[in-house]
Parts: sequence; C-alpha cells; structure tokens
Amino acid sequence: MYKEILEKITNQQELNSDDVQNFINLCLENQLTIAQQVALLSALNTKGFSSNELSLFAKNIGSKKRGSIKFSNAIDICGTGGSGLERINTSTIASFILSALDVPIAKHGNKASSGRFGSFDLLESLGINIDVDQEKLQKIADQMKMIFLYAKSHHPVMKHFAEARKAIQYPTLFNLLGPLLSPAETKLQIIGTSNEQAMMTIAETCKKLGKKRVMVVRGEDGLDEVTITGKTTVVELKNGKINKKKLSPKDFGIKPCSFSEISGGNKKMNTDIALQIFKGECKTRHQDLVLVNVALALVLSKKTNSLKKAYQMGLECINSGKAYQQFLHYKKMSNASSILLDICERKKTDVLKRKKKTVLSKFIKKIEPSKRNFEFALSRNGMSLIAEIKKASPSAGNISAGSFSPPKIAAEYEAAGVSAISVVTDEPFFKGKLDYLTQVKKATYHTPILCKDFIIDAYQIYEARYMGADAILLLASVLSFQQIQEYLDVCKSLNMNALVEVHTEDELKEVLKTDAKIIGVNARNLDDFSIDKKLIHKLSKKLKNKILVAESGISTKADINRLPKKVDAILVGTTLMKQKNKTKKIISLIGKRKPLLKICGVQSAREALHCQKEGVDIIGLNFVPDSSRYISYQTGKRIVDALRKKGNASPQIAGVFKDHKIKEVNTAAKNLDIDLIQLSGKEDIPYVKKCIKPVIKGVSVTKKSDVTRAKKFLAHTSWILLDGKKPGSGEGFNRKYLQKVEFPYLLAGGINKNNIPQHVKDFSPYGFDIASGVEKEGKRVLKKISEISKICN
Repeated sequence: MYKEILEKITNQQELNSDDVQNFINLCLENQLTIAQQVALLSALNTKGFSSNELSLFAKNIGSKKRGSIKFSNAIDICGTGGSGLERINTSTIASFILSALDVPIAKHGNKASSGRFGSFDLLESLGINIDVDQEKLQKIADQMKMIFLYAKSHHPVMKHFAEARKAIQYPTLFNLLGPLLSPAETKLQIIGTSNEQAMMTIAETCKKLGKKRVMVVRGEDGLDEVTITGKTTVVELKNGKINKKKLSPKDFGIKPCSFSEISGGNKKMNTDIALQIFKGECKTRHQDLVLVNVALALVLSKKTNSLKKAYQMGLECINSGKAYQQFLHYKKMSNASSILLDICERKKTDVLKRKKKTVLSKFIKKIEPSKRNFEFALSRNGMSLIAEIKKASPSAGNISAGSFSPPKIAAEYEAAGVSAISVVTDEPFFKGKLDYLTQVKKATYHTPILCKDFIIDAYQIYEARYMGADAILLLASVLSFQQIQEYLDVCKSLNMNALVEVHTEDELKEVLKTDAKIIGVNARNLDDFSIDKKLIHKLSKKLKNKILVAESGISTKADINRLPKKVDAILVGTTLMKQKNKTKKIISLIGKRKPLLKICGVQSAREALHCQKEGVDIIGLNFVPDSSRYISYQTGKRIVDALRKKGNASPQIAGVFKDHKIKEVNTAAKNLDIDLIQLSGKEDIPYVKKCIKPVIKGVSVTKKSDVTRAKKFLAHTSWILLDGKKPGSGEGFNRKYLQKVEFPYLLAGGINKNNIPQHVKDFSPYGFDIASGVEKEGKRVLKKISEISKICN
C-alpha cells in the first residue's frame, strides 16, 4: 500500500479519497516507519497538492476529531506558520480585542515546534489554561462568545505525524491543514500563510469544505498575516467566488515600517508585548501590526466596511481597557472550576426565563431603596457575623438540622445578635428560593439581608431588592471588571451593598480597581472543596480601607482567632445550619450581642472623631433650633466631611429634626450626605415615607399605648427610639412600659454609664441613645464617651 501511494505521488498523479484514507490509516496503525512518512510527505511537497487533495485530508482527519463545539457563527483567525521569521503572536492578541468588540471568536491553534513560541505557548505564558475539556469549552463559548481550541486536545490523531513533521523541518501539507480543522467548524475565517503558491489552493479548499467567507492573507515580507512593512496579498472567498487583491498600510490609515520594528520571537518578549498591548501601554509598531489584523477581521464580520474605521475601533478598544478586561475575564473562565461554570450556565438559562415571564418594567417602580445598611452592620467594633441560611450545598448535600424554616432561623439569628443574614437563593444546586428573601425580611426587624446567589445579570439585583435583599454577592471568579462595576453602580442606585468575593490574588487586583467596599475571601477550592487557610493571610496584606470578610472553613472560636487582624467579619453557613441550637453556637463564636451605641448632640468634628475612635455606632447632629445642642447645617457639613475623610462606614451619621418641613429635611439630608434621618416630633407614617434616607423615629413614652403606637412605625423605619416626655432633657420614663416589648428598639432618656448594665439585664434593648449621659454642664465630655463605649463594646 505504501509503495503504491508513493509511486502515485512520484508520478505526479492526484490522490483520491481511498489513497488519502489508506495513507492516514497506515500512520494511525503504526504500519509506516518515520522514514516512510517523511518520504510520503516530502514527495507530496515536491509534487504539490491540489485543493481536492487538501480537502480530502481535512475531511478525513476532521472526522476523527474528539467531539465538536457548537460555535459555527464564530470567526477563526490563525496562520499556517512556517515563515521562519521572528514574530509576535499577532492573531492571538487580536482575538481578545475582537472579542471585546463583540466578534465571536473560536481560535484554533497549537504550540509551536522547533523551539519557536506559538499561539498556545503565549496563552499558557499569560496564565490561561489551554488544556480545557470540550464540555467546559462549550460553557465558556456560551457565556463569553470566545474560546481557544488547543489542537492537541481535539485532534489526537495528529500526534502520529508529529515526529515525521519534526524530522522534515520545513512546512508540509499539515501546516495548511491546521486552520481547516477547527472543532468549532467555523464558516468565517482569516487564514494566514507564508506560502504564496498555496493561497489559491487554501481558498479553493475552503470552498470545497463549505466555508462561507474566508480571507487568505500573506505579507510580502513573508508574514502569514496582514503586515505593515509593505503590501499584503488577500485571496478572498465570498459568495462562492474567489478574488484577489492587495492591501497596504495606508489602507488602514497608518505608515509602513521596517520588519525590525515588528519582530518578536522569544517567550519573554512576546508575552511582554501582548500585555503591553492589552493594557494600552505599547509604544512600538507591534500594536499597529495587531490592529491592522483586527481591522480586517472586523470587516470580515461586517462590523464596518472601512478598514480605517475598523483600525480606530480596535485602537479605542485597547485605550478604553476593554481588551485587557476581556483577556482577564477569559483567563478567569479558563481556570474556573467546572462546577462554577455549570452553575453559571444554568443560571443564565433560568434568568432568561424569568426575564421573559416578568419583565423588569413590571416591578422596578415598586422597588424601594434599602433601609438596612449592610456595610455599616459589618463595620462595627469587634468581629461581625454573617449567618447563613441554606438548605443544601453541592459538597455536603442536605445540611439543615431539623425542619428547614427560613423565617424561624432568621428570627433566631437576629435575636442572637448576628450582624447580617445571608440567604442562599440558588435553587438547582443549593435548593434555595428567591421567596426566602421575602420570608426572612418579614421575620426580622433590622438585620441586613444578603442575597447569596450567582449574579450574572443586573436583572437579578433588582429582583433581589424587590424580594427584600439589602446586599448581593458578586463573584470575581466569573464576572469581568466591567460587570462588577456595573453591578456596584446598580446597588448604589438602590442603596444596597455588595460583597465581592475573590479566590485569588489576580482577582483581588482587579476588584481593587472597582468601587467595591466589602471584599470577601473564599478559601474553598470548588473543584475538590479543600480549604486554603493561608489564602486570607496572603490577601489581607493587599487590603487597605476595605471591609474584609472571611468565608468558608470557619466553625470554631479557634478558627476565628487564627484569622488576620484585618478581618472585620466572618460568613458562617454549614456549621450553623447543622446546629439545632444555633444561638448557642453563635455565642460561642462571637459572644453575646453587644448593644448599639448612639451618641447624640455632637457639636464639633473633634467630638465626632473621638466617637469614631471609640467605636460609637451612630452620632446624632441636632438641627432642632430650640435645642441646647443645636448646630447649623454649615457646622454639620464640617463634621460630616471630617468623618467621611476617614473612609469608615462607622459611625453612621443621623441628622436630628423635629417637626421640620419635609422639603427642608430631605434637602439637608442630601446636601449633608448623612446616613439617617432622626425624627423627634409628631411626624406620622406618611411623613416618614417621604424621607429620602432611612429613618430613626423617636417616640415619647408616657403610657403603655405609646409603645404600641411606636410599633406601627417599624415597617417604615430603620430604628424605633423610645424616649421620655421631653427628648434631650435627660429625663426617663416609667420602665415598666418596656416589659414584654417584643420588637427591637433604641432606648433613650436618662441613660448613663451606671444604669446601662441593669437596662441590658432587665430589658435587653437593641441599643442606647445617649446625650446628657456624656455631658457635664451641657458640654460633651470625651472621657465619658470613652467610658460608655467601653461598657457597650
């Protein structure tokens, strides 16, 4: 069989389908020596091969590929190699820019042989996982509209020809086959070749293979891509016809250059150039080389008909940072765990169904800004605890001890004094429900609620807020920089917060470029569910002026003690869900609930900053003209600015008003940038609803029915403040009215360091509002603030 094929080639006869099949089968069955393979391939090179022969090889080898990828609408841009020139990885870099410009990309390629630096060598050098299985690649293609197809993984038969190709040391028919064997079966393609005689053959082969539109390119300098040193020949297959044309640098609006200005070659140089281009930091003509190839692909994909405009589109993409973010996002996705991609793929489908069933416009007008401050809850002194409600997890299965009732669990959590409640709402993998958010909100009074789900669409944020969430979880492992920032902006518009979760140092670097204020470090590996306890120590060193949350692997007080001092909060789920007595477990982790402390009547930045230093939770600025603690709005602004300069979420700033006109209250609240509006007069519920900031409603208690009246404000306020007949006078009220009060409240009226412990023991108020108790002769005494703060903390 071997001799017959070789004789046929030697006699300049064209190989038919049987000949090609026999040749390949002989190699696969190891019936040919390397020398015999070399002889056949060399003879083919000498004879030359037709488009018919090339298509037969492509079809035969293609039929033996390992599966396929459903991504036929994508574009493939790759070269055949073999130029022998020292060059950069132009088409690989261009792929990220094109993808960032919404061009679907399925780049097929390989590592280089003979010590050169190929496209997949570059990807690997950049930290991208190139050896991804087809199932995962399909998920990445579905989610990102971009994939890199490593020929070695998809065409295992090619290994049978590797030694012979290496022995020949010059391009063979197999170099031309590479671009024709994409597992994505792309119909649009730019194929570069350094072999001018092969250009027409490649185009004709593409036609025989049923490709829709193909541009075969060769630079006159020998590059297998569009060049900028001179002219580029383009042989184009379009509408079943093949035409030939020439392009020059001026067609793209740029000047030509020498080859030395665009040369590349080794790993370090090519990797550095790629990163410089992605980051918009490239000062050499290499960027122009990449951009002209981007431009041609943009024309091929019908994004524009103008090469000059296409060049500018690519340049703008680089300068805007979109190309770099696309690179980083793909890097994340290639290294993401399979289970995470499974979840996100399912989530995308589920969200699409919900969006069709209930369009955002149907409920967005009903959404009210959050009144429970997640950021503030985590910034209080001491270790904050985010207690989680979840029924199951992929790693542990069903985990809830006893009957699973989100409202009952939430009520127990709040009573135990947790800082926030995390509600897992993903249904397919965690058996959660969005309705759990509403149930938990109704069962609690003031504790912020975190929607823990896989957010991949802004729709989910509005949806979560509508259902009762005050904060959301964002996963840096699956979201791009732009998505994270976009979702943070949506949260801000709804007065919500976001816990941005990272798993690696690279993810943290990108998150720190966003407006994220709360960063969670999840030490769990989602592939094998192991815990890396060193990770949070490593990443905490990179953080400054952020709220740091430790996630996963925390089950005991000893675990907490081993955390870095920079950790502000812990998120505990499985450990708590397995406990029948969750309160006991919570106390073992963070101790008994500490009362919230509000110091009212602060009149200077000095007093405010001292309160901040001592861990006071809320300070009150009094804007009631007939009060002895009154300050002007100008003074209030100076105090607010002094606190904001420190960048802390705590203390919160409350503006105190009494029977003011609502327009004045809201104007002052907006201009001063305060966190809370405290109403100490006869304001009713309709008045409260008009306030643009969360409200503390003060109620004077002179009889038992006043407590009942106060409760009616609960659904519309952040806090209820129970005070004496004359707020601010230091006079208390009959404490018997506090017996059997079941809702959380702040207690005011005659509170001082001496009676706080007894009040905590007898009535367990949620917190204290103190003014006269830290004064002497009408002036705030810093020492007294410190003493009371020590008692409460």
